[in-house]
Amino acid sequence: MLPEAAIMRTCPKCLLVNTDSAQRCDCGFPISQISAQVMEAELASAHRDALSRAVMGLVIGVGAIVVSVATLVLAGPGDQGVLFYGAIIAGLAMAGRGYSRMLDARQALAEARAVEKKRSSQEP
Repeated sequence: MLPEAAIMRTCPKCLLVNTDSAQRCDCGFPISQISAQVMEAELASAHRDALSRAVMGLVIGVGAIVVSVATLVLAGPGDQGVLFYGAIIAGLAMAGRGYSRMLDARQALAEARAVEKKRSSQEP
């Protein structure tokens, strides 16, 4: 688990872990000016966005595979089918990146919640 300072410096917009002294993330997000609750909400939003990107990438990639197979199967004798390899690669790459960002957001969110729980249990 990361120390509390590192968790509070995880940018909810781009998920970059910034230095403790950073006021703004490289993407421009003002990480020093938001509360823990806002940080948690932003990280949850980043998780949802990454999940939707992963699903969209899978739809594009698998759809391109299905269409490619259909053109190959339906091609007449001597005809050639069409392989949509660009859409397959792009869709699966998009799905992989979305899945990776989803895991990063999930980890940052879990760590932020653990710090908030620890902080609230220490209050009198």
